[in-house]
Amino acid sequence: MPSVAIYTHPGCPGGEAAEIFFKQRGIPYQIYNIAQNSLAQQRMQQWGYRETPILVIGEQILHGFDPVALEEWWLHNKS
Repeated sequence: MPSVAIYTHPGCPGGEAAEIFFKQRGIPYQIYNIAQNSLAQQRMQQWGYRETPILVIGEQILHGFDPVALEEWWLHNKS
């Protein structure tokens, strides 16, 4: 299973939804709070994003929480 990271900030509904999605499926993930982590915020901006959430799954970078796309990813990657 590829590594999963969520770049978000407190009160971000998409970040909270992504965290619930991964938690419910037992998928380990790392949270990066861009409000407290300037390096994470810089990394996100280097990728060309200013709004959260940003989901990094392996080498793939996704902007926003898309439950349909994540469910498809999950169905193809669970084993």
